[in-house]
Amino acid sequence: MFPDDINAVESLKIVTDDWPPYEYKENGKIVGFSTEVVKAVLDDMNVTISSLKVYPWARAERMVFSGTVDMLYCASKSDKRLEFCHFPDESLIVSANLLFIRKEDIGRLKFGSFSDLKGYRVGIVREYAYTKEFLDYLRNEEIKTVIALDDIENFKMLKKRIVDYIPADLGNSFGIIKRLNLGDQLYAFKENPLKTAGLHALFSKKTVDKKFVEKFSRHLTAFKATDEYKEIYNKYFGMIDT
Repeated sequence: MFPDDINAVESLKIVTDDWPPYEYKENGKIVGFSTEVVKAVLDDMNVTISSLKVYPWARAERMVFSGTVDMLYCASKSDKRLEFCHFPDESLIVSANLLFIRKEDIGRLKFGSFSDLKGYRVGIVREYAYTKEFLDYLRNEEIKTVIALDDIENFKMLKKRIVDYIPADLGNSFGIIKRLNLGDQLYAFKENPLKTAGLHALFSKKTVDKKFVEKFSRHLTAFKATDEYKEIYNKYFGMIDT
């Protein structure tokens, strides 16, 4: 589709995390929306995947920062990630991050502004890139925060009343809520998202040239205009009521 660059890459070492429906293991294989998109784009570029493994997010992030691997997917931008990684201009998908509460607390708990969190407990996942404004407010106002290792643990803490609010990605939360059978127990403040941002593939600055990342971005932009991309999107997100 595009001419080869001088700085051609033939294969990539890739890591990801367990974050359905974007990326996760099923029957011994790594699948998910982002997995299918990344594989399709690299196949179009004639780039093979020499290894693809799942790790906890914080460890996977350290691996791409250090250059132990070439690519990590998928994540939003942050200052720390921009320091160590190239980000394609084109994202894999744009997604909203929302605050969730228990349905039984509707009316007692609200979210129009950060000040509504005062006096309550907020669960956050270690090393996740929430907005600076959100994290600064939690710290500066001394909001009690409880750290979870992943989103599943965070949702379980909300269910068990260990915390009162949790932030979560809309797409990811859909899968978790279904897995934990919480569909009739939780409420999301969809009218006031914490952020809406692109989720990207990250490339290590230590092992991947920026020209290659620009080429990946061009191929991704073209792929997102295809029926194949739409089919992948509908496969994983068609049932989400946004």
